[in-house]
Amino acid sequence: MVIERLRHQPFRTRSRVLMVLAGWLALAAMQGALLVGVARGVSDGPAVFALYGSIALAWALMTPAIAALTQSRSMRRAGWVKQIAVHLSLFVGAGIVDAMTRRAMVSVLGGTLPLPWYGTLLYFADRTFVSYLLIVLVARTLGSHDLFVARQRNALALQAQLARARLTSLEEQLHPHFLFNTLGAVTELTHEAPARAARMLRQLASVLDFTLERRSAEVSLREEVAALEPYLEVQRTRFADWLTIDCEIDDAAGDALLPPLVLQPLVENSIRHGLSHRMVAGQILITARQVDEQLVIQVRDNGVGLRAPRLPESRGIGMSNVRERLASLYGDDAELRLYDSEHGETIAEVSVPFRFVRDASADQAGLQDDADGEEAPILPAFMRRHRALTVFAAWGAWGLLWTQQSIAYLAFRNRLADRGLLDIALRDFATSMLWAALTPLMLLCVHLVPLRRSFIALRLALHAGVAVLIAMLHIALAMTLVHRAPVEIRTAEGISSVIWGVLAYMVVVTIAHHETIREWLRARELASVRLRVSLAEAEFRMATARSKPRELLASLESIAQSVLLDPEGADSALARLGDRLRADLDAGVPA
Repeated sequence: MVIERLRHQPFRTRSRVLMVLAGWLALAAMQGALLVGVARGVSDGPAVFALYGSIALAWALMTPAIAALTQSRSMRRAGWVKQIAVHLSLFVGAGIVDAMTRRAMVSVLGGTLPLPWYGTLLYFADRTFVSYLLIVLVARTLGSHDLFVARQRNALALQAQLARARLTSLEEQLHPHFLFNTLGAVTELTHEAPARAARMLRQLASVLDFTLERRSAEVSLREEVAALEPYLEVQRTRFADWLTIDCEIDDAAGDALLPPLVLQPLVENSIRHGLSHRMVAGQILITARQVDEQLVIQVRDNGVGLRAPRLPESRGIGMSNVRERLASLYGDDAELRLYDSEHGETIAEVSVPFRFVRDASADQAGLQDDADGEEAPILPAFMRRHRALTVFAAWGAWGLLWTQQSIAYLAFRNRLADRGLLDIALRDFATSMLWAALTPLMLLCVHLVPLRRSFIALRLALHAGVAVLIAMLHIALAMTLVHRAPVEIRTAEGISSVIWGVLAYMVVVTIAHHETIREWLRARELASVRLRVSLAEAEFRMATARSKPRELLASLESIAQSVLLDPEGADSALARLGDRLRADLDAGVPA
């Protein structure tokens, strides 16, 4: 599935690959600049930048591989034992690559290291761990972001489907209204002119059949006029000596798009309200032309005008339906106006954007299957409910691991006797708990300066500066409260601690943003559920509404066949059909 492929490759795009490379190189440049500019005894700038730049390149190359392996579907579905084993293997492998890169670059630059490679691996184990953890967390966060974007697109597709369903319901609403207003005239002809009545019924069936077969949100003006012609023929037959209907369509406007069944309500409105009170012949002129970027369609009649009283049985469904469909499709870019011209004509004018090419993607927009798009959160529900306890527990666990690393390294160097185990444990644990005390400050910075696409470079620079300041504050607090010695930042070890602090800050920032994205996801899922419910209701109403016109079409065809042979029976059938349409209109079906 599309979503799965995206989420399994967090660094799949060129921009993200460049982001990874830039991030690691920026970290290396920061450490090199601090060592050369701040630390005492470090003067060989090119060698320093070459060393840390090479290490950064090694991590940049490892990042996509680690991200892809840890975010794969099989990894997410594996048990916790397998996941721990995979993470340990990748962590050790990353540490070996880091250690070998360091040793190789020191050798290339003419230096020597007294320790074997596994000593270097052990010494930088804490830095390797936090770097590996950062990669995994960033990959998870990017995966959640991709899932959120995909669900946003799904929500847009749902909204489009819901809009189309509602638009179709509006179109279905015209069928009983249109047929009810026309069957009265046919009923009058069943006894006087059965052949003409049968012809009109077949014309009505032709109009209805066209609207049922069409499934596009827009049709060309030429198609709309062709579909209107049977209805115009019905009206010409009905008012043979009284009504003239003409069309003047510019050639350039023939292929322009507009919603279907727009002209019929306008013509019907002219006949029912404009011409009904006239004692002489009426004229209706349909024109269409391009005006700037708009398609302007006018239905003119020489009737009594807008100031004349309306018929008491007027329901206003046709015109209001047109307005609603125009608003649904075009928003403020379309308009329906009714006004009297200077020459006494009444004009119904529709203005829509002038377009030719149909957006087939909108009609065919499908939903991506995200049923398998769930992923476990970084923090379990208990940890999210008790965040303060989680912060101190996490840093306490890190303090214990830090203690174990210190003991192992000192034992490897045969220096364990110089420091007591209790002293090592207390110092490392206390130093770690200082980070727990500083975590609220880091979370506050994340809240004040969240990472967003707008001004992203400035936001990243601010976070980098804050990370350095918090790391230096941690060193100062550790030297003052734990080690009880003067602050020693201007050493290579102090600068290394600053970079470690920057990595720790980035871990906290990543977790905070991941939780924010998870909240977005939960909100989007709730909104999608509501959209699906609304869509299901709209589709049910649409299916119910569509079943009625199909039955009506069958009734029209049956009555048209029987009117010549049995006018009395056809008259009764038309009366029953009219009663049924009136019931549909009174009930507001479809809603």
